[in-house]
Amino acid sequence: MNRSLPSVLGNETFSTQLKKVIHPENLRILPDREIRVAVHPVNESFCQLWPDLREACVSTYAPGAALTRECTELDFLWNRNHENGLLEFPECWYDVRQMDVSWAIQRTDLSGKKNFTMKFSAGSMGLVHQIDLNGNSEVEALIRFVEFNQTDYQTEIGAKLWQGFDGMIQNRYDRWQKRTDIVRRVERCRVPGFLSQLCGFNGLVRLTLMNNAIKHSCDLKFTSSVFNGETLEMLNHKAKFVIQCDQISEAYVIQCQCPCGEEILEMYDCDQNLIASIAYNGLSQSTTKLLPALN
Repeated sequence: MNRSLPSVLGNETFSTQLKKVIHPENLRILPDREIRVAVHPVNESFCQLWPDLREACVSTYAPGAALTRECTELDFLWNRNHENGLLEFPECWYDVRQMDVSWAIQRTDLSGKKNFTMKFSAGSMGLVHQIDLNGNSEVEALIRFVEFNQTDYQTEIGAKLWQGFDGMIQNRYDRWQKRTDIVRRVERCRVPGFLSQLCGFNGLVRLTLMNNAIKHSCDLKFTSSVFNGETLEMLNHKAKFVIQCDQISEAYVIQCQCPCGEEILEMYDCDQNLIASIAYNGLSQSTTKLLPALN
C-alpha cells in the first residue's frame, strides 16, 4: 500500500514525520538503526531540491570509480529539461527514468546523532548516486522531496527516446577505435602513476564520471594522492576521487580538435564501460611521457 508522507506541519521533526509513513513495529529508532522511505524521483523535484537544500555531500559511482564532493546551491544555479527527458545542471546530468526505487534514509548512530541520506539505484549497477546532508543542509528540503516523490507521480510522458548514457559511452568507445589520427591507446599499467602526478599540477583538470543514470563532471585541482593496494585516492579540500586501478582494461588519450591543446584521458573496464575521463591542458612534457603509447 502506498503511504504518502504527510504535509510539513508546525515544528514536527523529520524523524516524527517519517515515522508516520512506516509500520508501527519500526516506530522506535534505536541507536545504530535506520528508517527508510522509498522514493521515485522525477525531474520537477530534482529541479527544486538543490536550491532548497543549500549544501550537501554528493557522491557518484561508476564501474571502478567514485567521486565525492561538497556541493552548494551555487553548483546548481540553473537547470534545463531536454526533449529526450534528460535533466541538465551545470555539472550533473540526470536521466531519472533509469533510476529504480530509491531511498530517503534517517540513521541514528551509537551516540544518538541523526544522519540523513538519499540513495539512488539504477538497474544491475545498483547504487549510482548518493546525497548526504550535513550541518548546513536544510532538512525540510529533504522532507518536501520525500513527500512529493513518494506519490504515484509518473515521469515525463512522451519524451523522445534516446540511446541513454550507456549507448553514448559505447558510441564514443567505438568512435575512438577508428580515429587513430586524434586518439592513441596508452599503457594502462602506467595510468596510476600518471594520475598521481596530477596532484602536482598547478592547473585545473576536468573529471567526469558516468553511469547509466548520471553524468557528473567538475573542475578540480588535486592536492594529494594515496595508494592502498590497487586503490588510488586523489584528494583536495572539497572532493575525493577514488579509482580501482586493477579495473582499468583499456586507456586512451584523445586530442581535442580545437586550438585549445586539451587532451582527455579515458579509462575503460573489460566490458567497455567508462570508468572515468580526465581532461587536462598544459602538462609538462615529463608528465605526458608517463603515458606511453601502446604499440
